[in-house]
Amino acid sequence: MIDKAKLGFWELFTYFLIGLLISVFVTVYAIQFDYVSWAKLVKLIKDSGAVGVVFLPILFLVLGLIFEPFSNYSLTLIEKIPFLKRRESRGITALEPFLTKYISDKLLNIQRFRYCKAVVEQNFPNSNVSVFLARFGFYRSLGVLMLVLFPITLTLIDITLCSALTSSIYLLLSLIFIKRAQSFKGHMEYEVFFNFIAYRENLIFKGESSKS
Repeated sequence: MIDKAKLGFWELFTYFLIGLLISVFVTVYAIQFDYVSWAKLVKLIKDSGAVGVVFLPILFLVLGLIFEPFSNYSLTLIEKIPFLKRRESRGITALEPFLTKYISDKLLNIQRFRYCKAVVEQNFPNSNVSVFLARFGFYRSLGVLMLVLFPITLTLIDITLCSALTSSIYLLLSLIFIKRAQSFKGHMEYEVFFNFIAYRENLIFKGESSKS
């Protein structure tokens, strides 16, 4: 039940909601450019009935699934910009002596994280790792979505004070959400490493080997 609940949490806040937001923005811009009217849209939703009730959530979920790898890759590019580069968490730096003690030097940083995460998921199913992972994914996708809307609004809509202000708001929100995503990624990494160390320390307390 716990694993299923975490899976539902991840899907809800990273796929479903992002897919819903994409659909909302696409609809608003489609109406703005007269591709569809509010009246036709409302009529279409009403006529869909039970089919729409089933189809729309699936559509939102699929859109979120499609957008997720794009946002993930985009974030790697965004973080190459100096002032948007993610800073190493101070908490993780404090844990470094323990990690060096329990993890082979042959593992690279990303491999070390994946190794620790696998150990934690197997032995601490009630940890907050999935919660932080879900929030990181949500804010990452939301930040990239706002960044995509920035040039769309600025170039496709007539340049007016309103459109310029709207574009600026999108850009500002994008920066805020990306920084928020980076923060939750740091919380997730700290949670993984801290729980891993707690697990290894407990093994030593029980008299078992401390080697990975």
